[in-house]
Amino acid sequence: MTSKTIVLGASGFLGSYFIRHENPEIYQFRTKPESGVPQCLIFDPWDTDELEKVIVDYELESLVNCIALANIEDCQSNETEAFEINSELPRRLAELCKKRSVHLVHVSTDAVLQDAMGLLDESSPTNPKSVYGKSKLLGEEQVLKTSPLFTVARVNFFGVSPRRDSLFDFFYNSLKQESVVSGFSDVYFSPLYVKDTISALRYLASNKNVGIIHLASSTPISKYEFGLKVAALLGLSTELIAETQAQDLPLGQLRSLNLSINNQKMLKIYQPKFSIEEGILQSIEQREREDLD
Repeated sequence: MTSKTIVLGASGFLGSYFIRHENPEIYQFRTKPESGVPQCLIFDPWDTDELEKVIVDYELESLVNCIALANIEDCQSNETEAFEINSELPRRLAELCKKRSVHLVHVSTDAVLQDAMGLLDESSPTNPKSVYGKSKLLGEEQVLKTSPLFTVARVNFFGVSPRRDSLFDFFYNSLKQESVVSGFSDVYFSPLYVKDTISALRYLASNKNVGIIHLASSTPISKYEFGLKVAALLGLSTELIAETQAQDLPLGQLRSLNLSINNQKMLKIYQPKFSIEEGILQSIEQREREDLD
């Protein structure tokens, strides 16, 4: 990715990983970041006049939108806000990018897909159950309706979250206290390590790929199995991971149980550097370093 790219949402989970390495992107924050970040701009992404000025002043060629309301429960409780952030904002960004001939890479989610058997690819049916999935699907549609030459990247990634609230952090936090933690054995997904996700998004922005693409690992696993891997790689007993069923929970009906992704389209343009196990090890090392600071 070149210096002609701006990343919106640099303070979020995914966006924060763009700034962890020396790269010449421009980064958008709504408030001042805790530590100094080169190429940092602070503005409200809803202020399209200000964003348009940034595009012109910096002669931007591409924009990566990492802004989302991603928590399923929060979206259910705040439906209006979910659709504003996940649907309306992408529409506005797409219209501005089209106006200024800027390539948009919009980050979406595998949660837009219909729960189905087998590996799901980019042409698989969509039929989300949750407000989160429905609002993200509408965001996809708004982006590609504005221009079919834009990119929609459906992601499911793992790693250490800045707020320590990711799936990896969920297992890590409990396991380090040697507390029993639950893992869904009926929910399958294809998580890609966050550093690979960032590298793939950079590629999509710099090469201006078009249409929908799934960024996913080649190894679908259950969330229970993911927890078992975290425990084993921490050198702790896998008996600390209790097998549970998502469909038995109050909000279980909102989750797609099978999101096993076919990533063959991605593999034609990007080869992941990390397996799931290697990504978990990287995440463990990162948590241990950060916990010592």
